[in-house]
Amino acid sequence: MKFVFTSRFFVLLAIGLALLSLGWLGPAAFYFTIAYDVALILAATADYLWSEKPSDFKVERELEERFAMGAENEVTIRLTNRSKRAVTFEVKDEYPPGMELLESREVRLTIPRGRTRAFTYRLLPTARGSYGFGETAVRFRSPMGLVWRQVIYPTARDVRVYPDIREAIKHELNAHRNRRPEPGLRRMRVRGQGREFESLREFAIGDEIRHISWAATARRGKLITRQYTVERSQNIVVLLDAGRLMTARIGKLT
Repeated sequence: MKFVFTSRFFVLLAIGLALLSLGWLGPAAFYFTIAYDVALILAATADYLWSEKPSDFKVERELEERFAMGAENEVTIRLTNRSKRAVTFEVKDEYPPGMELLESREVRLTIPRGRTRAFTYRLLPTARGSYGFGETAVRFRSPMGLVWRQVIYPTARDVRVYPDIREAIKHELNAHRNRRPEPGLRRMRVRGQGREFESLREFAIGDEIRHISWAATARRGKLITRQYTVERSQNIVVLLDAGRLMTARIGKLT
């Protein structure tokens, strides 16, 4: 376990160094200054030894098992104080370096005894794959406030990043909203859909989500859909009446 001195310690130490300037008054002032500095060091040592154990606190990281590529994903750090006093903490989480950090992953907070506090930050993954979160570093202030004790909590875990299917669903919903039928009778020719793969192209409004190629989408960074060979065409009569869409098949052309 590591530790660092707090600003309170350095202020008290500066006062002790200032007392050295009084050494010209006589040996008594000099010895008093030496005793002051030694007492301060002993107090900091005792403060470190009497501070809480790492097991008095609990640190958890909460996140989704899968992240969406190109979308904001939340990570929550939850810290529980199981000691007998209110404790001030400094928390720093280790996130995957391959993701873009959108908010600070560091926080300082004071937690009363027996209570839990949490903070959330957001990450933006830009590529598909597996990413690893590291440990969570926590500093807590000792009872007299002379040192910060630092503990590394084992919160490491992996997360998978997949293309954002929500974006594809959004395109599909927008396509349906934009289809506003007008009264009338029309005859149209609709291409049939085969099962043999033909080519890839960029996703367009009206394409079916099930035809999206997620592998190609991950490589190109945008939605890509599959095209299939045409087996047959159909003549369809489309009747649009009072906002209702009705179709009737009137023939086949092989």
